[in-house]
Amino acid sequence: FHATRKSAIAFQKKLESLGVHATVRRTLGSDIEAACGQLRHDAEQS
Repeated sequence: FHATRKSAIAFQKKLESLGVHATVRRTLGSDIEAACGQLRHDAEQS
């Protein structure tokens, strides 16, 4: 499951309104299938 950036920011703002520090991370590498170990997974199956 991947939340949309808009919903992630809305959730972050809700947390911060309750006094909880939160950050929204950018997803990097998904355009080349390198996010979350996908590139490694593909290489292991070859």
